[in-house]
Amino acid sequence: MIYSDIKVCNRALSFLKLNHINSLEETTAEAIQCKFLYDMVKAEVLSSNIWKVCLKTIVLSNFYNKDSLKKNSYQYEFALPSDCLRILNVDNNSDYLRQGNTLYANSSSVQLTYLANIDVENLPLNLVYLIVLKLALELSFNFSVENTLQKELRELYEIELRKNSNLDAKEGSEVFDNQSLFSSSWLDSRKY
Repeated sequence: MIYSDIKVCNRALSFLKLNHINSLEETTAEAIQCKFLYDMVKAEVLSSNIWKVCLKTIVLSNFYNKDSLKKNSYQYEFALPSDCLRILNVDNNSDYLRQGNTLYANSSSVQLTYLANIDVENLPLNLVYLIVLKLALELSFNFSVENTLQKELRELYEIELRKNSNLDAKEGSEVFDNQSLFSSSWLDSRKY
């Protein structure tokens, strides 16, 4: 199933037993709160871990702005990509400075590795689910929701975040075969 921003919002609203929305432009309380929170929550979840699906590496070319370079000791200025949530590496850990959407460095071109703000349609379901849970939790503070439900949502989000962080870290680093995946001393002993 391909998710959209509206489907994510409606899934979060369902957790809270609130009315669904058809658009973020509606004037209902649910739509207004979803519109206010959605982009922030999504960016927070995608920034919360080094998700492999969000990794991008590009080469930035210098654009020169004489006035801004007087403000610091760096020789070159670069515009960061509009989807950059978090810088992970610049030219194998060379010295740099980020100010807003601008990067300063002492190289005329730099290789930038960063976490990108990926559209929800292109995210795996485990990350979509994390966004849904976090959005439901944030929405619960703006609607009359029982504290126990808020606590359950927080705990579920934290569990899913840890689980998915571990799964993401393993992705691509190990090859599993059915034999080793389902093998254990207990299961082996049952064969006799």
